[in-house]
Parts: sequence; structure tokens; C-alpha cells
Amino acid sequence: MSTGIAPQFIFTPDYTCVKGITVAIAQVAKEKWGQKADNILMSLRTGLKVCLYNSDEKAEYAGYPARIYICLCQ
Repeated sequence: MSTGIAPQFIFTPDYTCVKGITVAIAQVAKEKWGQKADNILMSLRTGLKVCLYNSDEKAEYAGYPARIYICLCQ
């Protein structure tokens, strides 16, 4: 049963898993797009199409400022 709310996990930027997730996203992108990976990832991040977000996008909500979050909404 779906509640219509996507699961989200909020971390401080220095939390141990954040670097690993960032590296994994870059690695998968490189495997998929090769030398174009950096440019494609930049475009996807600008359009908020990558699951790891800077919380500045939701700074008006409690608990989000100065955080990194994962949203499983894509």
C-alpha cells in the first residue's frame, strides 16, 4: 500500500555514508556514460534528478538546513 510519501533519509554532510554514496553515484555514471558522465551528472543534479540532494532546496522545512538527504522518489 502506497502512502504517496517518498521515504527520505537526512544526514549531516560529514556523515560517513554520504561520501560512499557520492562515489557510488559517480562510479555508476562513469560506467554508463563514460567520459560524458561528469557533464550528464551535473545536468541531472541541476534538474534534481539524482537521489542525493543538498537540503538547501528545502531550507524552509525543519530538520533540512545544512543537511544532505536521500529521497527515493525518482
